[in-house]
Amino acid sequence: MLLPPLSNKEQLSELKPLPTFCQYRLTVHYPEQKIVPEDAWNPAHFLNITVNPNYQSESPQGHDLGAKLYLRTSGSMGASKIVVHSHTRLFQNTHNCVERFQLKHTDRVTIAVPIFHMYGLGAGFLPSIIAGASIDLQENTNLLKYLEHERRFDPNAAFLTPALCDMLLQRRGGERRYQVAVSAGARLKAELVYAFDERFGSLVNLYGSTELGAISAASPDDTVVTRATTIGRPMTGVTMLPAAQLPSTTNASEPPESVFQTPEPVMDELYCHHPWGFEAYIDDHGATISQAETWFKTGDLATFNPDGSLRILGRADNSVNRDGYLVLLSDIERVIENIEAVAQVVALATRTENQRGQYLIACCVLKPEMHLDGAAIRTACFDRLPRYAIPDEVLVMDALPTLPSGKVDRQALVAQATLTGVSPP
Repeated sequence: MLLPPLSNKEQLSELKPLPTFCQYRLTVHYPEQKIVPEDAWNPAHFLNITVNPNYQSESPQGHDLGAKLYLRTSGSMGASKIVVHSHTRLFQNTHNCVERFQLKHTDRVTIAVPIFHMYGLGAGFLPSIIAGASIDLQENTNLLKYLEHERRFDPNAAFLTPALCDMLLQRRGGERRYQVAVSAGARLKAELVYAFDERFGSLVNLYGSTELGAISAASPDDTVVTRATTIGRPMTGVTMLPAAQLPSTTNASEPPESVFQTPEPVMDELYCHHPWGFEAYIDDHGATISQAETWFKTGDLATFNPDGSLRILGRADNSVNRDGYLVLLSDIERVIENIEAVAQVVALATRTENQRGQYLIACCVLKPEMHLDGAAIRTACFDRLPRYAIPDEVLVMDALPTLPSGKVDRQALVAQATLTGVSPP
């Protein structure tokens, strides 16, 4: 069973041009004609597979024939690309999510994230379909809309964004138990997980990408400490290694199936072998840009724990040298997020330099009914950060710009920071 949108205001995702090698497009829309109540739950009324009128039957250059799924990367850190998935691998990837999140045919699953990105589609929608669960699809949701859906649908599982989790904690009264709530797209603060666990049930952090689908996640059965501080353990069949342990060639033969073991926590750049990941990157004409390698460079820094769990520290390229020290922008963000009035923060490094090194900016969003300016937040940093890591400037914003996937749009944020007179990175 699928729950249709509440009104025609809950409409289609923004439709981008469809390449000629794509045969179909999956869309969600509200029917123009009125539907009788007993027929309102029929997915055919609001879940459409439309034919591409410009489809050309030739297989994209360099690809074998067979059913494919084409997805665009989010472009949060640069230009987007088209990623090719085979249906066979995607199906196995989906089964990993059913297993990890313990989805069943009796579940009622709310998907409050877009299904035109891998998180909503590959971790939420398709696994729920395979499990035989009832599904409530939401798009461009807000707190009021979410609560109305919740009242009508009565879900016991949900796929959310960190921002929506935070809104539920800040503005929703009372308690409500979920068997599992999944969040992805941005880092979850530990205190948010603890608070959510107490009032609403198990909240787990999913780590994945457009290229590889679901990579690692905690289980609803894990302790709240594990769920609050890590991304859990790799999905079945997935191997994750620190860069220092990588084989001599990234296209080496199949990796060991056992989880990387370490007697002490190890911090390094994260590489992943995923048997159910993507096949290749292609351009808008279907020509191959590059084939998938055996070991995928995630671009993230991670801590590998002795129990097999991982903690994502941030992007490997989001670090700067200040006063001779390596500063991770994610470390600055974690510290500022612990200031009571701050709800969200993104740290940026600019091309401009001062005596310490690259000029640092922190862009913050305050919690509701909190009043604090950038100077006060920066002053609070002096008791929490070493001098070389203190941002040179703190900007307070109404909201951080986001991509349709829910990730912070860093390029747009750079543009906004530029308007304040600060040089972009």
